[in-house]
Amino acid sequence: MLWDESLLVIERLNRIEVSRVMLFQAAVSAFFSKDAASEFQKLVSKLTED
Repeated sequence: MLWDESLLVIERLNRIEVSRVMLFQAAVSAFFSKDAASEFQKLVSKLTED
């Protein structure tokens, strides 16, 4: 039971890290391209919606 919970925590932390990497990549791309900037805005909006 404790092992299962620890696996859930690891999975959640991995998802958070993937989100950070994707956001960073989109931010860098947005610096070089207007289309990428638009996609970055959409991504940020999606991540911050409640």
